[in-house]
Amino acid sequence: VKYGLHDKALEHLRRIFAVDPENLEAHEKAYVIYRAAAQGPQATEQLLNVLRLCTRGLEVDRAQPYLDTLLSEVPNHPEMAAFLAVLRPESGRAGQDPACLGPIGAGPVG
Repeated sequence: VKYGLHDKALEHLRRIFAVDPENLEAHEKAYVIYRAAAQGPQATEQLLNVLRLCTRGLEVDRAQPYLDTLLSEVPNHPEMAAFLAVLRPESGRAGQDPACLGPIGAGPVG
C-alpha cells in the first residue's frame, strides 16, 4: 500500500469486516497496513487476530511467520501457550486448550 492510501485501504477492510469479521486474508492485510504505518498497537491486535484465526482453522504453515513475530515481540502474551499448542506442538506446550484464545477483534479502527 503506497503512502497516503492507508486510510482508503483500511476503509475497504472495514467494509469486509462488516460482512465477514473472521476474514483471515483481510486481517493479514490490516496487519501489514498497520505495520507499514508504524501503528504498533493496531498491528499487534491484527497479528493476534491472524494467529487466532490460523489456530482455529489449523492453518499451521500460514501461521508460522506471524507466530515468529509474536514470539519475538510479545513472548509472554497470555495466548502464546494456546498458539504454540496448536501451531508448534513440538514446543512442549501441547495440551493447552486452544479454546482459551481471545475473540477476534472488530477489525481495524481508524
